[in-house]
Amino acid sequence: MKQSPKWTLNTTDAKKWVKNTILFLAPLFLMYFASITALIQDGLALSDFKIQPLVAGAMVLYLLNVVTDLLKKLQEGPKE
Repeated sequence: MKQSPKWTLNTTDAKKWVKNTILFLAPLFLMYFASITALIQDGLALSDFKIQPLVAGAMVLYLLNVVTDLLKKLQEGPKE
C-alpha cells in the first residue's frame, strides 16, 4: 500500500477516513435516540425530536473528531 504524499489523500486513506467518520457517528446516533426515548411519555410529538444540549455537545465533539482525523491523515505524509 502506497503512502499518500503530505497534504493529499490517496484512495486508501480516503476510505479509512470515511470508515472512521461513519464509526464516529454511531455513538452520536445512540445518544440522540436515547434522548428521544427519554422524552416520550404519552406518545410521540414533534417536540420530542428537538436536539437536546447533551446531543448538541456530542455533535460538536463528533465534528472535531472528524476534522482532527482528516488533518492527521493529511499531515502524516510519507513515512521514511
